[in-house]
Amino acid sequence: MIPRNVLPALLLSIAWPHHAHAQEEISGPEKLTNGTFDEAGQGDEVPFANWAGRASQGGEYTFELAEGKTGKAAKISGTKTGRAHLCYNGGFPAKAGEVLRIRFWAKTNNLRGGIFANLEGEPNNNGWHKINIGSSTDWQQYETRVTVPKGANGQEEPKIGLWFYHFGTGDFYLDEVSATIVTPDDGKRAKRELTEIRAWGDAFGTDGGVKDAIDQLVTGAAGASTLAAVRDVRTKAYDIISRHQGAEGEFAIGIASGLSQVFLDEDYHGGFGKSLNIPLARNESEGGQIAVISTGKEIKGAAVTLDGDLVSPAGKIPASKVKIDLVGFVDTTEGKRPYQSTKLGWWPDPLLPNGAFDVKAGEVQPLLVTVTTDATTAPGLYSGGLSVTSVGRKVSLPIKVRVHPFTLPVKSTLTTLVLGSGEENVTKFYGQDPGGKIADRMVLEASKLRMPPGG
Repeated sequence: MIPRNVLPALLLSIAWPHHAHAQEEISGPEKLTNGTFDEAGQGDEVPFANWAGRASQGGEYTFELAEGKTGKAAKISGTKTGRAHLCYNGGFPAKAGEVLRIRFWAKTNNLRGGIFANLEGEPNNNGWHKINIGSSTDWQQYETRVTVPKGANGQEEPKIGLWFYHFGTGDFYLDEVSATIVTPDDGKRAKRELTEIRAWGDAFGTDGGVKDAIDQLVTGAAGASTLAAVRDVRTKAYDIISRHQGAEGEFAIGIASGLSQVFLDEDYHGGFGKSLNIPLARNESEGGQIAVISTGKEIKGAAVTLDGDLVSPAGKIPASKVKIDLVGFVDTTEGKRPYQSTKLGWWPDPLLPNGAFDVKAGEVQPLLVTVTTDATTAPGLYSGGLSVTSVGRKVSLPIKVRVHPFTLPVKSTLTTLVLGSGEENVTKFYGQDPGGKIADRMVLEASKLRMPPGG
């Protein structure tokens, strides 16, 4: 069984966005007063009613009203680098387990430095969800949804703080800030998920009658308006695909992008297909995911292996250049968790060594398959196979790797800073690092990805 409550194997600052479907929700009452900055009145050291602001860390900043996207906007201008913050005065309550949507418009002018929004308050005063704000002279909308955690002391209805930070110089404009609880519109979600399931059949084309069988299944459930009804369709579609793949209804194998999130304890929202396809350049590493999906039964002792070298008329990519990792999960349920995520529950993050694993009934186990080329790898289409075995069943999944006829440089021309390999972060996650071996590993892995480590 894969360990779940594990710490990240590599603390690289790469975000995995949690999927959200804005059109499938019902919005509750607005939590903020004067999020538009149009209400007359004075705030706490700022000319915006219901807001508070400060300059610190030696910075020189002013707070003023300016022309907004609609009506007025808050403007924070920095002339000397330090820190300025603007926060909603007093915060607002939200019940643990509810989905909170934060939405606002922002733009900048002559910005040198960084700007972000942060959710703080009783779940974690140091912040428990961050929204980075880009540099743009045009108004841009920012939006996120996050499940509200309990307070750090177990509060069931913690008070949430909404803060905006300006580190640097230049102008930051903010308008139409909104915070509201949203609930799912199950009817719209059911319709979208049926469309998603139909696409699974399309991915197989005319092979084995999968498309026709799933089309018939989805058409018969076209009027479904509950997620329970859709889940029944989903389970039957898994069974159709599983039998076509050769697992006889025991499990199904999905295919997803290497950048997609595949969740352990949620319905599978990835795709299916005839093969795992990975395109990359020479002198590059690129990956894709496969997902071992329970069809409603527990899977014992599953294993994923590579059948051998990847071959093409131009040569081969040795099996040693194909790496298979189990995707592990971090429990982000509590507010005092190691980092920020939009979901409370099992969050995919660490990559663990490949080996045998179990999958509980109704769950999904993703694996990342990474292919590495060098400057001498010949361009072309390479083919090979992956074998997925469990409970006496074996599924053979072709893997196709397209190597493009250009080579990435050894040293990147894009300046990138990756945080996480500093002593403080290593100690935070791992407790101790005798001889700096963990930090050295992080430096090596970041360098392989052309990202010089720091922080």
